[in-house]
This record gives sequence, structure tokens and C-alpha cells, in this order.
Amino acid sequence: MFRWYSNAEVCIAYLADVGSAEGQRKFEDSAWFCRGWTLQELLAPHVVIFLSNTWQLIGHKGRGAVTIGGIRIRGGPALEPQVARITHIPETVLHDYSKSKKLTPEQKLAWIANRQTKKEEDMYYSLLGLFDVRMWLCYGEGAESARQRLVREIDNLTRQDDRISKVASWLSAPDPRSNHYSARGLHEAGTGDWMLQSPQYQQWKDGDVRHLWLCGKVGSGKTVLFSTIANDVRNHCEVTPRSGFAVFYFSFTDEQKQSYDDLLRSLIYQLGCKDPILSTLFQAHQQSSQDTLSPRDLNRMLKICIESYDRVTLMLDALDECPEGEVRESVLEHLEQLSAEYTNIKFLATSREVVAIHDLMKELAAEAVILSSHLVDGDIRRYVSNELARDRRLKKLDASIKLLITTELSRRSDGMFGWANCQLRELKRLKSFKRSHIQATLRNLPATLYETYDRILLSIEKDVRGEALNLLRWVAYAKSPRSLGELVEANIIDLTGSGIADFADRGDLEDSLAILSGLVTIVATDDDHGDSDEHQSSVGDLDNGSINEEDPSNSNLASMARDPEESDMFSGQQYRSETVVRLAHFSVKEYLESSHILDSDAKVFHLDPAREHRLLTQSCLAYITSYSSHCDKTSTKEDLVRYPLLEYAAKSWFYHSSAQQPGTEGDCEALLFTSEEVMHDWLLVHQPDRNWEYPFEGIKNKGSGLYYASSIGLGATVLMLIEKGADVNAQGGHVGNALQAASQAGHEKVVAMLLERGAEVNAQGGDFGNALQAASDSSHHHEEVVAILLKWGADVNAQGGQGRTALQTASRAGHEKVVAILVEWGADVNMQGGGHGNTLQMAIDMGYEDVAAMLLERGANFNAQGGWYGTALQVASMCGHKEVVAMVLERGAEVNAQGGYLGNALQVASDSGHEEVVAILLKWGADVNAQGEWYGTALRAASAGGHEKVVVMLLQWGADVNAQGGEYYPNALQEASNRGHERVVAMLLERGATVNAQGG
Repeated sequence: MFRWYSNAEVCIAYLADVGSAEGQRKFEDSAWFCRGWTLQELLAPHVVIFLSNTWQLIGHKGRGAVTIGGIRIRGGPALEPQVARITHIPETVLHDYSKSKKLTPEQKLAWIANRQTKKEEDMYYSLLGLFDVRMWLCYGEGAESARQRLVREIDNLTRQDDRISKVASWLSAPDPRSNHYSARGLHEAGTGDWMLQSPQYQQWKDGDVRHLWLCGKVGSGKTVLFSTIANDVRNHCEVTPRSGFAVFYFSFTDEQKQSYDDLLRSLIYQLGCKDPILSTLFQAHQQSSQDTLSPRDLNRMLKICIESYDRVTLMLDALDECPEGEVRESVLEHLEQLSAEYTNIKFLATSREVVAIHDLMKELAAEAVILSSHLVDGDIRRYVSNELARDRRLKKLDASIKLLITTELSRRSDGMFGWANCQLRELKRLKSFKRSHIQATLRNLPATLYETYDRILLSIEKDVRGEALNLLRWVAYAKSPRSLGELVEANIIDLTGSGIADFADRGDLEDSLAILSGLVTIVATDDDHGDSDEHQSSVGDLDNGSINEEDPSNSNLASMARDPEESDMFSGQQYRSETVVRLAHFSVKEYLESSHILDSDAKVFHLDPAREHRLLTQSCLAYITSYSSHCDKTSTKEDLVRYPLLEYAAKSWFYHSSAQQPGTEGDCEALLFTSEEVMHDWLLVHQPDRNWEYPFEGIKNKGSGLYYASSIGLGATVLMLIEKGADVNAQGGHVGNALQAASQAGHEKVVAMLLERGAEVNAQGGDFGNALQAASDSSHHHEEVVAILLKWGADVNAQGGQGRTALQTASRAGHEKVVAILVEWGADVNMQGGGHGNTLQMAIDMGYEDVAAMLLERGANFNAQGGWYGTALQVASMCGHKEVVAMVLERGAEVNAQGGYLGNALQVASDSGHEEVVAILLKWGADVNAQGEWYGTALRAASAGGHEKVVVMLLQWGADVNAQGGEYYPNALQEASNRGHERVVAMLLERGATVNAQGG
């Protein structure tokens, strides 16, 4: 019911005890506010309109007006202050229930305190939707029992939410919600229905067609249509057992939504953050000590996720927005591999007609739906008609004029929503709506999108064109879409003179929107929909791993996603400093970089990526430098609000530096590393070697300027600092010294430069111990750096961080090529150390079978004792790596070897519930009744974990049901009873377990 209310466009609250003229006091005393079930009727809907007993309007909660079927309904005065006073619910929560995520369960439970229900249990059943709890209704159990059950379910959800949050942060998964919300905000009711009813879509949805490709020209509305399909598919998957669903929007404006790695992280999160997969991911998170996950780790986790479903539907929007070249090739190759490896996967993808994508879809035998004009013209006509009915001025036009506009724009749009949108914008800006003026405008419409963009740029007043160009640079090339507050700051930076930011010359928030009207749009962010905290995970709550079920086209996000001038509420008040802005369409950036603009009168706005990144680098550094010397800085978190661009500038200037023209580093970079004050202020906000630290929480183990320049990979700056006398071997920083920092980051040229200028290749220090280990540990397989270090005399068997060698570090990280190089250079495959016991155990524990096989081929001793688990066989058995178990047994591993804290391989496999491994060990002669240190026997270990199938298998192989031994509860029956495993207890009793056996 709560979900039903939340999906409603508007809800009507009829107050039977309030007359139309009885005033505020009578409203506040209404029985409606004392009933239990009306609490969700108040909180779930976006808009509630209150009516008196004579059906007269009293006022509203939520938006002041809604449009239903093209009709504008206004709700009277806003009543949030009065309702908040009556209910003790914060106004922010009344306006947007997702804001309640900041409140504790106890605060929410207090809302029901003064309410009544006819059945006492309903006092708590009415709260299920508020907490998103699902539990059986059991009338007759009493209010206290209902409350206790509700609290238990809330506690379970809280624990699960905590796990999800930690896994999300660990994965650093891009969030598809903002793209989805923005697309839904642009959706017109009824458009796209033809697609949902089409035979091609139905056949794909039902499984007869495996892959579907929606191909359309620029501006044909592919993303909005995609969002409509995503909602339909999500609903379909929710009612289909063991059906997984994940959606991803590739985005040219967001660096975190462009590569296969980005896609992989998002898919793992969306498919994996629900039980039972969540438990596996959370366990992997707890066992991992790596800050960054390797591609191999990610592929292993994706495999677990995909194999947990009978069918997985992946929806991929805008494949053509992957950067051309290696990035796009990688995405397409991996998609082909996924399709071949997992037969339970089906794709739906959208893109323009691009040769490489066309070839992939042909290879995948994907059904193609070409979004030609005859398919979408009806949707465009509906869109234009609705816009004419919505706009404050256009809706007053004569019906014949509206028909003329609708007909002309639909006829000439050639299937491009983007073109129609731009022409409507121009019509809205007309000073006169005389029929002749409108007819003249329609006759002179530009033929293409590029011609439309020419007109928009040339309409910008000459005195603000410099600001417009700078804003376009920021919107087009920032790592991710930036906020209005940040864009205001971008235009106070003067690079023509001394390169300073004039904090006294800030403009208004809406200045940027007004200057670039028609070229940019507002992004529907998480904060528009709920909480936003830059220091929380990048994904947040994806509704248990998927896009939120709410359709923001029915919310205030609809207006947020449109051109600002198209909103009736355009007064500047709807925009905040945090409101995010992006280019209106991919075609805008293509146009700005194209040769077309160079041949037009708008050529002053032409953008060159390398040049623009250089200017953004200078702008960020100028902002940091100006902040450092500004008299109002507090060097606290308050500065993140006072100086809105500070955090982005600190975290991203070197991203722009890496994308600029090679060899163009200059004085601004040098100033950052040579001025102690400026560098200190930069590090207070962001430490590149400790990027998990929050701003203004202190600088830990500060390094030198050379150290940070080496970490970032600024070769020219590194050389300049060395020539100025920087100590190439100075210790400091999380990684240890400049050589280790460059090695860990994989900057080959900087590594070679430092070695040529006297860097000590075997210097110890830092988190990794030495440079070779730092290069071997990186998640990016820096084999070139490893080779350079070895050629310069790096000790291949030196022990460093956590007592490991480079080989142990590379094996633990699964870097096969690095392992091969180290072994060729004489690395000892049997050296002990590093916590696990030896190198082979490390590789097996992390699940790297290929590395384990390589080590075995190079002479690794599979029976060597050491570490927590004892032998390699025990490690493989504990992890459930059946292939490795078989591999080491075939090579002669001792199946009954004792060691480690659990005793032997059979016991650790039984303890973990790995049925296939247990079967392999038993077939290879494992002693089913062998005693071990912790559990005593394998049967007791399996009983402790409640692993029923393993218990049955062990009993079938002759396990002694009454065997004594182990800690605390020395037999299987007592262990199973203590853990509450009722079915295991029954099994053991059926096999003759003695109830009164002594022990424990």
C-alpha cells in the first residue's frame, strides 16, 4: 500500500470533520491526524491535497501544482508547517520521505505514539511500508508482539543496509540513478508505449530473442525510451523467480560511467547486494586488504553474481558514449565474452549507428530496432502538444496555432526529440505571439541540430561570451557533472593575469543556466531524490541493488530535468548550490569539437580537448592557490561550503593535467609543490596517496613535493624539482618515497627518471616495504615497472611490507605476468612469510588458480606447513576451490596432513560447507574420523555450520556419530543443538547419536 501511494501522482485527503470555513484550528484537530493508517497516506505520496467535508480546497503537502493529462491542478496554500506541528514529523520528510533515511528507527516509531487503530496490531502493521519491512500479519498476536517482530525486522534491515553500504564503498560502483531519474523527468506519459507493445520487444522480454539493440540517430530520444523499458523490465523481473536485473547508463559527461571497469562494478553491486549473494560479497570485502580491486577480482565476483540467477537481464544505454579507441573496444570485447560465457545473460543496448557496435550486435545475433522517424513521430507530436499545454504563455495560444506548431515541428523533426525541444525553446522566447511572428519563426527553423546550436551560441550576448566559453569548457570536460555552486566559482578564476580566483566577484546561481540556456540541462541527483553525502558510498541505496521503483516523471524531478526556461517556476528559487548541470546532449559536445563550428560564425566557441584540459588544470591550481592565501579560510570542513570548487579542484587537477597536451606542465604545478603552505592546504583537502581520507581530517605521514609529483606521474615537474635540489631518496608519505610512489602508480617514465638520478632501488619504508613490492601489489599489473626495477638491481627476494616478498605480493594480487617475471628473475617460490605461510597458499586463498598452477609448475611445495590453515590443500579446501584441490591431490598432496587451526583438509571443507570439495577429499582417501584441534572431527565441523548435505555425506562414508573431541561442545549432536540446527540434530539422532553423551 505504501508503494501504491508513493507511485500516485496526487493523493486526496478528505477531512470529514473539517468544514470549509472552520479555520486552521479545526484542521489541526482533525481525526485524520489521529488514525494509524493515515500516516502512510500522509508520507508516501509526493503530493497530498486536503479537502474539507464540502469538498473545498484547504491546502496541500508537497508540490504546489501537478499536471495530470495536460491539466494543471493547483493545491492551494502549503501546509507543511502546520502538519509538522501536528505530527512532529520534520518538514523535510513531509516534502520528501526519502529524507527520513537520516532519522533513527526510534524517531520514526515515535510518529505513531498519539495515533489509534481499530485493531491493536495495526498500530505497528501500519508502519511496515515506512520501514520497507515485509512480514506476515498475524492478527490476535497483540500489539507488543507485533512491535517486537517489527523491531526485529528493522534491526535485520539495518544490519543488511550496513553491509550494503560497506560493499558499495569497497566496490566504488557508479550509480545509475541520476541518469535514470533525469531520463524519467523528460518522459511524457504515453510515449514509448509502442515499444513496449512491439513484437520485437515482447519476444526479447519473454526470452525468444536473447539480445535487443535499439539504434537511432542523434536526438531520437533513445535514453528516455530506454528508461521506460527499464521500468517495465524491472517490474517483470521482480515477479519472475531467480531473475536478476541491472541497468547502466554510459555517459560522456561522467568519467565513472565510460569503461568496462565502471560497468563491472555497477553490475556486481546491483546483482549482488541482496541475499544470499550479499553475504558472499561482504565476506570477500572483509577478507580483502586491497584498497582497489583488480579486474580479475571483479570478474570473479561477477561470475558469482550471474551464476546465482536463472536469468540475468542487463540493460546498457548509450554504448556509443564510451570513448572511442581502447576504452570502447574493451567494453565491446567484454560484452561479447559475457554473452559467450554466460548463457543465462540477455542484453538490451542502445546506441547510434556506429560500425564497431553494429558489428558486435551482428556477432551476437541481436534483434535490431531502428528508431526511424515513423516510429517516434507520434511520440514527438505528443511531446510537443503537452509542452504547448504546459507552458505559461504558449498554452494561451489559439487552438489552430497550437495545431500548426505541433504539425510543423513533428513533420520537420525527422524523428529527433532534441531538435523539436530546441525549436520549442526558441518559440517560448518570442517577444510576440502574433500569428505572423509564429508563422515566420516556423518557416525559418534551422534544418539540423548543428545549425540549431549555431543559432543558440550566436544569440549569447557578446559581453558574456568569454564566460560562456569557460562554462562550456567546465561542463564538457569535468570528470563528472558539476554543480551550480562550482560553476559560479569557475567564472571567478582569471587566467589572463596572475591566475587568481576573485572570491568577491561571484555571480548568481542561475547566471550559468541563463548564459547557456538550450545547451545544458539540470541533472536529477541523489539529493533531489533523497540523501546526498559526498563522503558516503558512490552508489548509496539502489533499492537493494537496482534503480529505485519510484518514477520521477511524476515528481519534482520532471521539472529539474528540463531546460530551466521551460519551467513555470523559473525564478531561481528552485535551484541550489548543489544542483548539478550537464550538457543537454552528447551531440552538443560533438558539435563544439567538430569542424562544422570552425566553419561557422560561432567558431569562437570551438573546444579542443587537450587545450581545455590544460586550462582546467590551471584553473583548479589557481583556485587552490587563491584559497590558500585567502584571509577567510578556516582550514576546516566549513571551507568546503565556503569555497564550493575546492574539493573538486584538489581531487581533480591532476586528472586534467594527465589529459592535457604532453609536456605542457608549467609554473602552476611547480608552485603547488614548492610552496609548503599551498601544498599543505592542498593535502588538507586531498591526499592522493591516501584517497580514502576525508577532507580536513589531518595529514598523515606527509611526503615531499617530489613524492607527490612522482605519485601523480608529472614527469616534467619531477625533473624540475630534482634540478632544484629535491632529495630523490627522501622518506615520507604513505607509500614510502618517490620511487615507491611512482612504482605503485605505474608511471614508467618517472620510475626510470628517478633511478637515473640516484634513487635507491632497494630502499625500505612505507606501506609496501620497497619499490618492487609496490609495483607488484598494484591492481593494474605494472609488469613494465617491475622489469625496470629488476634491471636496475632490485632484490627479487627482499621482504618488505607485512613480511612479504614481491612474489608473495604479486601472487596474492593475482598478477600472472608479474609472477612470471619475478620467477624468471630468481624469486624463491617456497619462501615463507607474509601471514599465509607461503606464496602458494596466498594465491590459493585469493582464488587465483592460474597463479597457483604456475607456482606448482615452478616447484612450489604443496605439502609445506605454515600459516593459519596449515597446507595448500587445506587453504584450497577452506576456500572451496575444487579445481585447485584436485590439482594438488593429483600432484601428491597428503590428503590427511594435520596442521593449521582446524586440523586437516576434510575438516576445513566441512566447516565451510563445500560439498564438492568434501566429496573429492573422501574419494582421495581422507580419514572421515580423523581428529583435529578445534572441531575434533569433520562431522562435528559440518554440524556446527548446519551443512546438512555435508553431514549426510560424512555419515554415508562412515563418520562416527558419537565421536568425542574438540573445544567447548565435544560431539556433533551437542554442537548442532547449541547452534540451533534442528534438521541436523534430527539427522544425527536418526543415525544413533547418544543424547546423554558426556562432554562439554
